[in-house]
Amino acid sequence: METGASNWLNSMPLKEYNYHLNKQQFWDSIRLRYNWNIPGLPTSCACSAKFDIQHALSCKKGGFVTLRHNEIRDSTGSLLADV
Repeated sequence: METGASNWLNSMPLKEYNYHLNKQQFWDSIRLRYNWNIPGLPTSCACSAKFDIQHALSCKKGGFVTLRHNEIRDSTGSLLADV
């Protein structure tokens, strides 16, 4: 609902900067945006807690925190290399 929250839908899908989504990633992003259920998610996390989106984005054992960190690290490194 915030201004600019849908800008990702208008961005150019540049593979060079990893700004592209495959079909599955696109639909998962739409489902997250509209708070729809994402099919095929596990019922429990690797840490044995109940698996949901909020938990997946904050659990240190599940791996999503590390993946997000690495994506930001790699994007920053790529942009700094360009500069």
